[in-house]
This record gives sequence, C-alpha cells and structure tokens, in this order.
Amino acid sequence: MTNSELFSNVQVLLRKAIASRLEMPREEYDSSLDHKNAVNVFLTDVMSIAYNNGNDAAVLEELSTLHHYGEEDTPEVIEFVTKQIIFAKTKLSAEIAAFAKMHEMNQAKMAPEVTWETVQKMVSIAKEYEDCVP
Repeated sequence: MTNSELFSNVQVLLRKAIASRLEMPREEYDSSLDHKNAVNVFLTDVMSIAYNNGNDAAVLEELSTLHHYGEEDTPEVIEFVTKQIIFAKTKLSAEIAAFAKMHEMNQAKMAPEVTWETVQKMVSIAKEYEDCVP
C-alpha cells in the first residue's frame, strides 16, 4: 500500500463512519448526491480540525473559505462555520482522532499498512457500510 492509497482508503473509511454516525441509511447515501455532499462537507471539517489541532482560529478561517467560496466572512458565515466545528468536535470526535492519528503516523514514516490497521480500529461503521470499506 502506498501513502496515496492509504489516504484514499482512510477517506472512504471516514465517509462511511460519518454516514454511520449521522445514522444515514446506506440506500439513501448511495442514491442521493445531497447525502454524499453532506458527508463530504463533514469529512472536510474532520480533516481541517485534525490538521489544525488546537487552533480553532485556523480551522474557522480555513472552513469559512472552503464552505463559502470566498464570500465575505459575515457574522452569519462565521456563526454557520462555528456551528459546523462544534458539531464535528462533538459528534465526530473519533473520526477526527483517526484522521489525526493517520497524519501523525504518516509524519513518523510508519508503514501505511500499520497506519491503516490502527485507523480502522479507531472508528466504527454501521454493518450496512462494511462491504464498501477497502
């Protein structure tokens, strides 16, 4: 497994973990672009929080830019993104920890296979999603 494959596999795993955490039925996820987009937004939140560990200002700035495509950071935009961050930290903490661990192990030059095994153990997915994880 290469680092690129690891990153791709972890993204797939986390998408399924997020969909599971949101109690999104697999049939709805598979058939709805809106559901997939919602999961992708939360995946972006998870990755940003993990990469910017402890720096909420950086997370807020990054996600404001990503979610609002350069719109002015109005109080409404800041409030929306702040709620997204709070939700992610509250409901998706295992997914944030798993992505942070992957990043940490990758920086330490751990074998991708070892990192993959570690990350898989850190999150849970609904049985209905088990067949679509690499």
